[in-house]
Amino acid sequence: MEINNHLIKHYLRNVLFITGTAYAGKTTMAKMLSDKYGLILCAENYDCVPDSIITKENYLACMAKVNSREFYDTWADSGFFTLVRKDTKNDTRQETLEILARHFELFR
Repeated sequence: MEINNHLIKHYLRNVLFITGTAYAGKTTMAKMLSDKYGLILCAENYDCVPDSIITKENYLACMAKVNSREFYDTWADSGFFTLVRKDTKNDTRQETLEILARHFELFR
């Protein structure tokens, strides 16, 4: 089935996507944006990993791949807006929130 891109863009015109590597703060930023700008948050989070050894091994292998330099470089070179937090010692949530708000044109 082929879906017209214009149709998808129309239906998703008010949808914001935040994606990236594991533990990058995606959920935190999505929650902060939704709280500040009155957005509806639809998040997916994998806080619980089943205790099954096979499942846990697969999960850890997936996390290693997702957090690899190769995967990171793919995101950075994708052409999509990419935000890289360089200050890893200080709390940069508010600064990051403002950068995302400007990018998504969420002004209040």
